[in-house]
Amino acid sequence: MVVLKHILKDPIVYFLLAGFLLFLGSAYVGPRSEQTVVISRSDQIDWVSSWQNEFNRLPTRAEYNVLRDRKIKEELSVIEALALRLDQNDPVIRRRLIQKLEYSAEAAALGQVDEKELRSFFEKNASDYEHAARYSLHHIYFSDENLEDAYGRAKLALENLSAGAVPTGDPFIQQNSYIRRTELEIAEVFGKAFADEIEILAAQAPSISASEAKWRGPVRSAYGYHLVKITAYVPPRAVTFEQAYVRTLNDFQAERGNAAREELHRSLFEKYKVVLE
Repeated sequence: MVVLKHILKDPIVYFLLAGFLLFLGSAYVGPRSEQTVVISRSDQIDWVSSWQNEFNRLPTRAEYNVLRDRKIKEELSVIEALALRLDQNDPVIRRRLIQKLEYSAEAAALGQVDEKELRSFFEKNASDYEHAARYSLHHIYFSDENLEDAYGRAKLALENLSAGAVPTGDPFIQQNSYIRRTELEIAEVFGKAFADEIEILAAQAPSISASEAKWRGPVRSAYGYHLVKITAYVPPRAVTFEQAYVRTLNDFQAERGNAAREELHRSLFEKYKVVLE
């Protein structure tokens, strides 16, 4: 009892009590007024269409009731979450909103593709759709543990090969021969600089037969140096618009989509004034 009297004499107790009563008063002011949420007929039709697409039939009455209740719960939950500002400062939600905005801009820009415009795009980028050149080659590898020595040994081996000697070199981690490979496939193994050099060497003798092929090099790769014999070369081959239609359409839509996103962000900078405090 003495302790209680001591507590009651402390002014801070009354301050805390008053704050608690104010909190209760603000938290409970009677039930909130009922709000009306209208779910359109088209939304309800969309529910049924989604069900039909998934199950390949219409829902029964009982299934529709379950579906309806679930969709209503989702709608009310979203409305309440937005009212409570639960979407604020959430990076996942922000990213999703940006994606939907950009997707809407892309969808509006794509629309119906005009075939004349598509053909024009193909003709402007025809080289992108041709069948890539292909190379068949043998190589002799010289390890780059000592770059100067590798180059020197490769040069000496080339001289010996020209004199009819049996080719020698270091063990290579992959193959010593490659058949009908594209420049990209060669670059994936040896590196771009090597593939570029192969393209140059092939262009110097595009019609040479395997029996006439000679060892050339040294050619630098990601691993060291190589002597190379190009035994076959198939030049790039053009394709028709019809043959490249799908790729052309995909590339055209991608280009349009990128342009739509750039235009969207440009327009946003014009629409809004940004102040950095």
